[in-house]
Amino acid sequence: MKKILLTLIMFLILSIPAYAIDLGITDANIPPININGDTLYLPQQGKIAVGIGYRVATLFKDMVEIRAEVVSPVKDLLNADVMAGAGVGINIPEVVKKLGGNWVLKGLNPSIGILALFDMTNQQTIVPAVYLTLIHAEF
Repeated sequence: MKKILLTLIMFLILSIPAYAIDLGITDANIPPININGDTLYLPQQGKIAVGIGYRVATLFKDMVEIRAEVVSPVKDLLNADVMAGAGVGINIPEVVKKLGGNWVLKGLNPSIGILALFDMTNQQTIVPAVYLTLIHAEF
């Protein structure tokens, strides 16, 4: 049942950009293919996790981003749980620009936000997480 619920939530999150464009919301856009290396903190477990993230869509003139992630806790990477999920975050350089500032560190594109991760191994629970992205690569 949890896998079906996760599938429905992921389908809803991945369909948001298409619905936004259909409804004529002009500040929602689908970014080019991109991947990020992310560091996450799992407050329920008190662990640090690392993984790969994908920016699914951006909203509000690129200030807010919807992300999908696949991560694993750092302590025991060979035997660790694999988690996947989605969440929302803030693109810090875009917020600085909108507030009238100038982002001088062009090589860094940090974003911070929250995620709901689904533990894909034996526990099958939903785990909250806070993520930090520093480097963003687009293809």
